[in-house]
Amino acid sequence: MNTKQSPETLTVLYDGGCPLCRREIAHAKGLADQSSTSALCFVDISQGADGGNNYAAERTSLLARFHIQHPDGSRLDGAAAFVAMWDRLPGWRWIARFSRLPGMLSMLELAYRVFLHVRPGLQWIARRWEAIGVKRLGSGLDMTVFSLKALCQDLTPGFSLRSL
Repeated sequence: MNTKQSPETLTVLYDGGCPLCRREIAHAKGLADQSSTSALCFVDISQGADGGNNYAAERTSLLARFHIQHPDGSRLDGAAAFVAMWDRLPGWRWIARFSRLPGMLSMLELAYRVFLHVRPGLQWIARRWEAIGVKRLGSGLDMTVFSLKALCQDLTPGFSLRSL
């Protein structure tokens, strides 16, 4: 008799205080909920988060990079962690397989390290957009509407439409 074993549950440790992370994890959770075999558990480890208390001693290092934790406590981080998560998500498994081709994981890790350098600036922009009321339109569309005037005033103090 051939029975398929359920995959071990992977714990996704994410920064719920990061607007980029929250958005990506919300998308991943939605996909994981569509599949009974995803076996992903999402834990917000940011300051003050309920699930983050178990990781308080390591919080700073864990928030610096994306991590996946196996049931035995071992962890993957960076690109390898993303690939492990993608492998469990419907519609993303092909990317996980592609990422395992020779040299691909190294290239993804390099791209992730570059992203980590620009992440603070992207977080600032995302927080600003949240503060001025970015709205999502449509179902599944990632289009945004924001107040151009408010953004311009924030980026260039003293800006007014009259100055154009």
